[in-house]
Amino acid sequence: MVMYCLDTNIVLDLFKGDEVVSLKVGNLEKEGEIYLTTITLCEIYKGIYLYSEGVFREKELEDLEHYLESVKIIWIWNQAESLERCILI
Repeated sequence: MVMYCLDTNIVLDLFKGDEVVSLKVGNLEKEGEIYLTTITLCEIYKGIYLYSEGVFREKELEDLEHYLESVKIIWIWNQAESLERCILI
């Protein structure tokens, strides 16, 4: 099976509803599995916590958690260390 690793910008475009990106990623999902790296995950979390607040932040976190159910994570470091490094970024 083919593995596709999405860049942070692609994931953000998906969340923004970019139809072209959504179509391309949808086609990739038919061909293989979608992955994110812990670096991408950290960048997305950082963006949510730095630039969102209140109900909007909660919605973005819920959307991200829902999306993460459909992808696999490539742990660059072990899982606990990766989450700790997210906090430090």
